[in-house]
Amino acid sequence: MSNPVELTLEMLMQEAQATSKRIIGEDRPDLIFHAGELVDVAARLARVTRLPPPADPEAFILELKKRFLFATTLPVVAGIYSDEAVATPIDLTPLRHGGTSWLGVGLAEYRHQHEAIDAPRYFPDQVCYGFVVPGTPEETWYMVREKGDVSFVMLLEHQWIKNSGVDMVIVKDVLGLGREALKMATESQPDLLDWIEQARNAFEERYASLSQEAVLRGVPGFYHFGTNGFRRQPWDEPVGAKQIT
Repeated sequence: MSNPVELTLEMLMQEAQATSKRIIGEDRPDLIFHAGELVDVAARLARVTRLPPPADPEAFILELKKRFLFATTLPVVAGIYSDEAVATPIDLTPLRHGGTSWLGVGLAEYRHQHEAIDAPRYFPDQVCYGFVVPGTPEETWYMVREKGDVSFVMLLEHQWIKNSGVDMVIVKDVLGLGREALKMATESQPDLLDWIEQARNAFEERYASLSQEAVLRGVPGFYHFGTNGFRRQPWDEPVGAKQIT
């Protein structure tokens, strides 16, 4: 016969599974973290009593979030999220030094707004760059990373942060994410693809012209189509071909 602790563990897991079914069947994201707490209590009780944990709490809640997002009728969007969100990651790499937010898809209400991330810097094996498109009433700032499944296209705010020597930009919206990032971004803005291709080519040419010392630092910042020049920050004076980047 099972001992009282084993019976308690079984009851906790049964309640967690029953709650999971409600979450999926009734579209109840508010219960996700309650189900996770039940599994966490079971795991901690198992550790205290030196029994094998019935489930890994982190893996349980990640899988539950994935199942919910696949089944829900609520708005699911690409964006920047944190571990507390009802979201699943595309790339868990923090978007800025010392940060904890990541790229993924999740419920729109959990998406981070005006998130600060590291400014772009181009290398041939790390294709990440920014560009500025002139327009009326104001120019538009973009940032692109081309990296397979973790690619993105972002629309940026007209803000720039410099903190402890680290340059950061502020994200206004994630236009595309994942392997189809460019396609997603250009569905509503077809002319954006041409700007992206021109900017990528400009950064490729710029990098090829750098000195041996400068190539180690890559090409930081933005290509400004209004002046046809490179700028570390969008409103900087253009960076000359001989200037250190």
